Amino acid sequence: MASTIVQVADAVLATVKGLSFDFPYVANRGYGDIDEQLEERDKAQIDVIPSAQPLLEQATRGAWAYRVDVHVVLRQRFSALERALQDGRFDNAVIDPMVEAVERIAEALTPVRFTSIEPIDAKFFQSAIESLYISEHLRQFGQFTGHVRVTFMVEKLFP
Repeated sequence: MASTIVQVADAVLATVKGLSFDFPYVANRGYGDIDEQLEERDKAQIDVIPSAQPLLEQATRGAWAYRVDVHVVLRQRFSALERALQDGRFDNAVIDPMVEAVERIAEALTPVRFTSIEPIDAKFFQSAIESLYISEHLRQFGQFTGHVRVTFMVEKLFP
């Protein structure tokens, strides 16, 4: 059986994979560096990453309470040809679909109750769009990066 945190992240991944956007993408769960430059330009990449610091406390005499953050990061690297020749900025028509996708990801995970994860029951707690876009990544890498954090509460019975 997978860890509680991994089960929640996998459920988030399944939800994200069920979304459709106006651009090709690949979604994976991992523990990767989301602040680095992408190499691939063909499709967007969505990383689903469980937090490295979940909160764990005793909920009742017979159960733990986990507070699990899952980060969903959308990245798309663009070519130099997609920048305007005059000022080096990206055309809004290139960035706007990415911004919309970040919003749609946040909305798809708010509120969600993952009751199909056995033997745990992860309940939506809160979500936040951490970064609708990171302008520094656009300037430095020619890459769009958007970041959603969603938090679930999980009660897990003692074995």
